[in-house]
Amino acid sequence: MNLLLALGTLAWILLSAIRAQPMYDAFDDVVVLNPSNFDQKVLQSRSIWLVEFYAPWCKFCRNLAPEWKRVAAALKGIIKVGAVNSEKHHDLSERFGVKTIPTIKVFGPNKNEPADFNQALPTEAKTAHDIIDHAMSIIGSLAKGKLWNPKAPEPTPVDTGKENTDVIELTDATFNQHVLDSDEIWMVEFYAPWCEHCQKLAPEWAATATDVKERTQGKVKLGAVDATVNVKLARKYDIQGFPVIKTFLKETPVEFKGKKTKSELLTHAVELMEESERPAPVLELLDEDTLITACDNNLMCIFAVLPPPIISKVHERHECINALKILARKFKKKDWGWLWTEEGLQPELQESLGIRAVKNPAVVAVHNKRMIYYKLEDPFHVNSVTNFLREVAAERGTVYNVKNDKYPKMRTVAPWDGTAKVLSIIDPNENDADRDEF
Repeated sequence: MNLLLALGTLAWILLSAIRAQPMYDAFDDVVVLNPSNFDQKVLQSRSIWLVEFYAPWCKFCRNLAPEWKRVAAALKGIIKVGAVNSEKHHDLSERFGVKTIPTIKVFGPNKNEPADFNQALPTEAKTAHDIIDHAMSIIGSLAKGKLWNPKAPEPTPVDTGKENTDVIELTDATFNQHVLDSDEIWMVEFYAPWCEHCQKLAPEWAATATDVKERTQGKVKLGAVDATVNVKLARKYDIQGFPVIKTFLKETPVEFKGKKTKSELLTHAVELMEESERPAPVLELLDEDTLITACDNNLMCIFAVLPPPIISKVHERHECINALKILARKFKKKDWGWLWTEEGLQPELQESLGIRAVKNPAVVAVHNKRMIYYKLEDPFHVNSVTNFLREVAAERGTVYNVKNDKYPKMRTVAPWDGTAKVLSIIDPNENDADRDEF
């Protein structure tokens, strides 16, 4: 018992000694921040700040401290580097939403909404080199934006309408859920708070959002991303200047190149809605041109090879084609082309995709850039193909390589006339001479 008490006392003494020993001092390039100097040095400054929130007893914080000092020395005169003792100045940590330590916040042009540096930094990044690389990417994003206005005034937030209008403010944390994982069409403005062009666009963007909501019954939404804070999104979508508007109708976003006026933006939104209601056409593969039309500008092509339509099976052919049209509507937000052909009419294509003679419809999904494909293993049905294509979209399932890593040349064939093929029944014991000639 006395031994346990002695060990506990020793641990308390050691912890007290650690807490008493400052991690940063006046001799470091790291600026020691506290409630009395934080607003003046950080919030009222025009400089970019990287601020670490730490606790002296935290093992990870103490491991980071020498690297943080190296970062401060390397970025001296470029980016300000500071540190806040969260244990001692808990009010500052609460003010900026610090939940765990160590946490690094980026205080960019919009000082009231610092970005979470930890989320943007790779998990394995622990060294000064890693931190500096990411910090310089932030500067690069800001510098490219300032090409629009080299004499940018003191930063002022852009009113994106997130409180008073129908513009939805988007962040690194919320973008996927709101935009990429939704069924709605999105027009997203990437802006910088100090950008004059962005400030002029703000009232037009807000007014457009309300009109678009009414005209499209909420099917098209307008959002805004502060690219100086949400650096991951700015890098992902290659934002080089401000403002930039991108439309998210399908998987690949498209930059809006028209005039940024309310009338032009509203017209574009209505056109997007109308386009979204038209699924990709399901084409019969008749020649090389049909293949190019369906596949060249799409990420993937869905091929269906159908059995020949003998008399008793004509209705099944129609049902298969209708099922493909239903699937095209279901997956209309995907960059996919849709083609069908009759078994035996495009033998080179069947060989390149590993499709032998079929008694039941065969479905193959081909990635047009990587020249790999997935095969439907279950019987053809809207539900089974739906599940198959969901797996394909998630890049799950067995992958095969397209023969020769390219599509073969397509044969030119006549379109199906909607009727059955009449198959002659020949008696194997009958001689040629016994057959009637026409």
